[in-house]
Amino acid sequence: MKERLDCHNKLRKLLVTLLDEPDPKQIADIIDKESFPPRIPLSYALGKRLSQMYYAALNDVTKELVPHHAPQLDLAQALWKLFGEVAANATSYRIRGAITKRLDKFAEAWKKPLKLYKVAYLIDNLHLGTEVFKCGHLRFFTMSDAELNRWEFSKENPLDSSVFKRFTNHAVAVIEVWSSDNSRAFETGLQQVLAGLDLLRLAGVTSHISRMDDEMFLWKLNGAWLAQQIEDVDQHVTEGWNRTFRPLIIDMGPHIRKGLEPEYSSLQLIADEELPEEITSHLKRAINWISNSVTRELPDDKVVDLCTALETMLLQGYEDGWKGQMIDLRLRLIGGSWEPGGILQLYELRSKIVHGSDLNVSRYLHYWQLLVMCLEALKLIINHAKRNPQIQTLEDLIKTVETKEKLENFLNYFEQGIFKGKYARKVKEAAKRRLKEVNI
Repeated sequence: MKERLDCHNKLRKLLVTLLDEPDPKQIADIIDKESFPPRIPLSYALGKRLSQMYYAALNDVTKELVPHHAPQLDLAQALWKLFGEVAANATSYRIRGAITKRLDKFAEAWKKPLKLYKVAYLIDNLHLGTEVFKCGHLRFFTMSDAELNRWEFSKENPLDSSVFKRFTNHAVAVIEVWSSDNSRAFETGLQQVLAGLDLLRLAGVTSHISRMDDEMFLWKLNGAWLAQQIEDVDQHVTEGWNRTFRPLIIDMGPHIRKGLEPEYSSLQLIADEELPEEITSHLKRAINWISNSVTRELPDDKVVDLCTALETMLLQGYEDGWKGQMIDLRLRLIGGSWEPGGILQLYELRSKIVHGSDLNVSRYLHYWQLLVMCLEALKLIINHAKRNPQIQTLEDLIKTVETKEKLENFLNYFEQGIFKGKYARKVKEAAKRRLKEVNI
């Protein structure tokens, strides 16, 4: 029997639920028009229950397969495509055993056996001389001709000349990892290498702080790498190059023009400073955090920046705890489309990143969801300020939506059983507490 995914049952339940929908073909049509992640909230496309199940299944399959077996975005697209395939061929997949057979095929395609690799990452702007540093399973050192010979490269081979030219006398980080192939090996070791590079950078800062110049510490991965399967009898080595996180130059003029068009967004109001000065100041600060997130390399950093942007926009005048609950509640009250608890669940990633001990807490999907939420919050606040020109501060603007009537209407949805789940209940408790404060 072929190995199944650990999350097989959750994926199967998702697809069975999809087949129970009144019109799976309608969902298939939406998926056919949208790549993943879609441009609209998933709850609009799939409905609340199915969208929650989809995100839960995607989260589980991502944890299982990324990065050792699959790139995150490729896997997300593959699951989206599988979901659309089942929706489009609902009659065929209702046959007993059809879904299980298709999921086994999906697992076979994505969950390849793991093999042990050693991977070398080329580092720019770092000179180590003859020093060798060990950081856990990592080694940092200057690559030599002799070391490349041990990787089975030879100066006698003209095909290897570019490797010697690129790597010799340059700093590298080398690590051993388990992965399904050499390109997965590069990505599997990447986060540990970046964390190790941070540690070396801090060590350099610590010893050189009395005459420090920040430009001395602009070390970054070049993108060139070598990978070798350790137990491969042929000692085959793969040379690769990854763009890593570096500028991609394309014609952005039309995209910027579209982003400033009134029918597409409200940013031109900020650009023209048509809103009250205090509100504009806060929104510019939020835009700064959102813009920073786009330029960050790691998802964890992106998530922290975007959570800070949400705080800047939605926590004015609020100094108590329950920040995530209040952001979630206030975005809903101002007209946000996300289900209560959705923002809180993502906001809690920030606490794990900032206060926890784990690295690589968040995924690209979390970043994308938070980015969409930030853009929605920004648009709603700008439009609300435009409709209420007499209001001069962001704190007062938020108070106009945080009213007794709106809070009671929000709580009525819970009484009707529309919103469920532990995160939604936390937001409900925040709304109850806020209602008491408003009534005082």
